[in-house]
Amino acid sequence: MPRLLLILLLGAPLAASAAPRPALVLVGGSLEDPRIVDEILRLAGGPDQARIGVITAASGDPKGGARYYERLFAKHGARHVEWLSVDGRHKYRARSATLAQRAEGLNIFFLGGGDQSRLVSCLVEKDGRDTPLLAAIRRAHARGAVVAGTSAGAAGQAAGVMITGGDSAAARRDAAREGRPRGDDLTFHRGGLGFFPFGIPDTHFSQRGRQDRLIRLAADTGTRRAFGIDENTALIVERPLGRQPKMRALGQGQVTVYDLSRARRADSAGWPVRGVRTRVLGDGDRFVPRR
Repeated sequence: MPRLLLILLLGAPLAASAAPRPALVLVGGSLEDPRIVDEILRLAGGPDQARIGVITAASGDPKGGARYYERLFAKHGARHVEWLSVDGRHKYRARSATLAQRAEGLNIFFLGGGDQSRLVSCLVEKDGRDTPLLAAIRRAHARGAVVAGTSAGAAGQAAGVMITGGDSAAARRDAAREGRPRGDDLTFHRGGLGFFPFGIPDTHFSQRGRQDRLIRLAADTGTRRAFGIDENTALIVERPLGRQPKMRALGQGQVTVYDLSRARRADSAGWPVRGVRTRVLGDGDRFVPRR
């Protein structure tokens, strides 16, 4: 008995010191599958431990969006949900030392939907530097905070190429172009918020027929991988800052992974690309990028 008691006492500090590991959650639009919300909370230690900062800078109605997400997380048992009130009319707030200090104490950052270009312009300076708020989020993420988002809040997490507009018809017709959209052109920016360095994330994928546009954009920009995420479906990345991150799908739809490492343009009219390898992840399926 004394030996057993000693083992239990020695094990207690180790269990208490275990901290959540950094994670990303990219939702392809909508958020009606309750398992996704529960998983976001679980990754941060559960509803009782969750301290959530909601950012609705991508939205045309940021205050209304904030109220929606506050109610949603509260419905799932979260006790601390606050709005980090940065938007297109109040970009200066992202430079606030007070707001950045509040962010340091949070362990979930949820990015709402809308326009990913608007989201990035609110959190990233014109010269590409982090605003103090984004820098605080990045530090919290490195300590174990979850960065989650839906629709624009998922696409905006890109670290390399961030898609901004266009459809599959435009992709078949025109080359991808960087900068401001023109009609239905396929457009992108170099760099989003920088949390997802594994390829180009795209959202509302099957529902809006975005397969061609994602392959075209990846091919035009020399990007090796692209991830198409359906609505009510999440791509969860655990250990995103480590050498061997692990990905899995959760939800009602699929995550489509395109690997263009062996792709090539075909010598024929139009815009053909051959050798794109495709993997489709359903609910519970896992994907290890290095393998």
